[in-house]
Amino acid sequence: MSGVLGVFSFEEDEIEVFPLLYYGLYALQHRGQAAVGVGTIDSEGKTDVHKNNGLISENFGKGLITHMEGSKGLGFVKYKFRNQTLPSMPIVRGDNLLVIEGSIETESFDVNECIEVLNGDINEIKIYFESIVGKFVLVFMNKNRFIALKNQDGIKPLSIGKYQSAMIASSETSAIETVGGTIIRELQPGELFFHSQDQTFSYYLSNELEATENVDAFEFVYTARPDSILDGVNVYEARHRLGEMLWHEDQIDEGIVIGAPDSGIIASLGYAKASGLPYQEGFVRNRYVGRTFIETSQLDRERGLQIKLTPIRHNVSNRDVILVDDSIVRGSTIKRTVKSLKNVGAKSVHVRIASPPVIHDESDTIDIPDKSELIACNYSVEEMVDIIGCDSLRYISLDGFHRAIGRNQMYEPYFLD
Repeated sequence: MSGVLGVFSFEEDEIEVFPLLYYGLYALQHRGQAAVGVGTIDSEGKTDVHKNNGLISENFGKGLITHMEGSKGLGFVKYKFRNQTLPSMPIVRGDNLLVIEGSIETESFDVNECIEVLNGDINEIKIYFESIVGKFVLVFMNKNRFIALKNQDGIKPLSIGKYQSAMIASSETSAIETVGGTIIRELQPGELFFHSQDQTFSYYLSNELEATENVDAFEFVYTARPDSILDGVNVYEARHRLGEMLWHEDQIDEGIVIGAPDSGIIASLGYAKASGLPYQEGFVRNRYVGRTFIETSQLDRERGLQIKLTPIRHNVSNRDVILVDDSIVRGSTIKRTVKSLKNVGAKSVHVRIASPPVIHDESDTIDIPDKSELIACNYSVEEMVDIIGCDSLRYISLDGFHRAIGRNQMYEPYFLD
């Protein structure tokens, strides 16, 4: 789920890379709040790297680090995975910068060897990565070359774009557009993109293209920004269709539709459009509170939830409310949200979820907790209604989920029994 951004230009007088990385990483901050790192390469090939825990705003900008030399650079925002063993990013070795986003399962994998290979012949690079197993993307650069790779499984997103003379690689297309760049395309599974002073081309690690529909399903549900494109699908439109499908599978003809901010809003608009029911703003969201799902402790989550959302009493009081959210993991957020609606006078609250039940843990793409913490794994829907305090609860079906997004195959182990 972490975010990577690489910007690379040979035109030292034209491109100042630090502002592009700074603003581009802001567009990826939602992908990770645990740590941030930025590395640059100047005209002489000298690297400058700053890495620290916390947000971009806590480490870079006014009164902090405001400039780093060079027209080439890599940035990273870290999502805190339980089982992560890779070093902090970007990795620097001499005049080389490397970011790996994801997990590598090959036990013999060595970062120093990887960087040595990335400096070598393109055919050797291709052969090397054909043998590396994992769920990852990487971006590598030195003063002479720029390489972006999406591993063969195709689970992690990575796109390339252009800003003036600079090539850009980004976890999401939205970051490319944020810095004023133009999206070229998404990398395909097993694609190795190579750019140097003399040539720009792609190699493919395999001729098997079955993995092209294997993107992580949670990108569409929660992770990606709505203005990004994943596997050729506009994320906003996908979430809107999920809401429409949610109504078609279980039709309610009375009440008002509200969305749980922020990730449930788009699906709730789709639900309202399909049903013809009125959409209402249900909450004022305190935008200075981080995403409670990725806090590191239950205490942090509880504190965040207490101040994160305030229901708009005038809109929900004495009304039947259809509350649309993107997912339920532990159940703590939706429980508190339902309680807050009823505390301001909602007659009933019917919860509708625009993804299938989360019933398995997973720690390669988004850190889904152990099964013991997953409410849908341990309780029936009827029991969940009592625990959450709502009047009814329905999930979109897995088939409906696939049809709404327009993909028959995705990486979705957390949904599958």
